[in-house]
Amino acid sequence: MEYALDAVEDKEQVQFGIIISAWQQPMLEDFFFTANEALNDLYAKNAKVRQARDEVLSLGKRITFIIQEKQQGFGDAILQAKKQHFIQQGEQFVILLGDHLYYHSPHGTNCIKQTLDNFYASKKNEVAICLCDASHVHLYGIVQCATALENHSYVISKIVEKPSIEVARQELQVKEKETNTTEDEILQQYGPQGDYCKMFGIYCLQYSIFDKLEYNLQHGNLFKGELDMTSSLQMLANEQALHGTMIVNGMTLDTGIPEEYSETTHVLYQLWMQQKALQKK
Repeated sequence: MEYALDAVEDKEQVQFGIIISAWQQPMLEDFFFTANEALNDLYAKNAKVRQARDEVLSLGKRITFIIQEKQQGFGDAILQAKKQHFIQQGEQFVILLGDHLYYHSPHGTNCIKQTLDNFYASKKNEVAICLCDASHVHLYGIVQCATALENHSYVISKIVEKPSIEVARQELQVKEKETNTTEDEILQQYGPQGDYCKMFGIYCLQYSIFDKLEYNLQHGNLFKGELDMTSSLQMLANEQALHGTMIVNGMTLDTGIPEEYSETTHVLYQLWMQQKALQKK
């Protein structure tokens, strides 16, 4: 959430809707809304702990919990934000994935801000995208970019959710890749690279996405029995209303996929070591 706040100028207006299961609500409310009196002695003795507690409580004032009663897909989760009146008619909003961590180089631009800047400029739905190699295409939504625009933005023409490598090779290979040089050692070693383009995990969307989600739900257009986002985003792409921002000097770390989790923890350790080295200078 702090990373999201860093991406916007008018921080006072930012509100967070966190989509959760009902069983998670008491625990999260206790964490964000309650100053644990049992820890008062610790708060009094340790300024850093007290500051962290105050920051969490401050974030809590911005949070609304949105309950998804049944796990029926990413699209269904987002639809709850409308049904429970967190997002009102005509509002624009940003979706961030709770199991993703976002990183940009110290001299780069916040990944959310990169996407938001293009969203405001184009007045189109804008999603973040990045390169990935063939071994990862079956894990993500893979996109096909039709037209290059300004500021690393592209018109998206096609999205395929977790395609096979055969489908990806036939339909989704990137024909012309951007040159993205960086001096950041983390990005040099672990940053996005490959011949395909995946969804990064940042979605800047207009209210019209709910029309697409409701249409697909009513017509039974489901993916493995769930209401996903891909089919609704494809409808926007068919209307040339979906753009993709190729993230520059940044990457996303996925903690929700077992195949990615090991690498994510390793990268986080490298970042921690890097931060310790900077503090000693």
